[in-house]
Amino acid sequence: MRFRLISYRSYSSSFAAITQCQISHFARLGQIDRARNIFEDLQSKTVTSWNAIVAGYFHNKRPGEAQKLFDKMPERNTISWNGLVSGYIKNGMISEARKVFDKMPERNVVSWTAMVRGYVQEGLIEEAELLFWRMPEKNVVSWTVMLGGLIEDGRVDEARRLFDMIPVKDVVASTNMIGGLCSEGRLSEAREIFDEMPRKECGCLD
Repeated sequence: MRFRLISYRSYSSSFAAITQCQISHFARLGQIDRARNIFEDLQSKTVTSWNAIVAGYFHNKRPGEAQKLFDKMPERNTISWNGLVSGYIKNGMISEARKVFDKMPERNVVSWTAMVRGYVQEGLIEEAELLFWRMPEKNVVSWTVMLGGLIEDGRVDEARRLFDMIPVKDVVASTNMIGGLCSEGRLSEAREIFDEMPRKECGCLD
């Protein structure tokens, strides 16, 4: 019988992944104090474990504690900063989210999209638009979020123009656009988009 030796590095990585899952699990269950105890018991805290506990406090509607922990982090990455922005947005603190966004040392498409989505969720469509057009890079999620914001704001003509600019349209963007057109009785336009969809998952034209 052969035994496979497990290196200390592999064991440490596995242990770190398990504890991170535990922190996230108990935080989602509302047991943030238990999650915090697991975090504090860690002899070696990674940036991932710090991110997990910060996210846990945001999930439990304790943004103040989340910010305090973030400020104590010995090391941060882009995920850490994105988590702070998203955490404030989820707690309805859009102004705080924007302050964090503006002082981020480095932003990626996730950072920009999260902030645009935050404005859309708060009904601040003009602010979302201003930020959207400043984005150095956009992905299909970015386009779809902005499209949905315009449709929800009743600006279907502008949404249609934006839709036509999307380089790669997914089923979510197409379905949202069809819904916006149907709400205004523009069924022939909606049908055109429906017929161009690679997957037909919209029920408003059945």
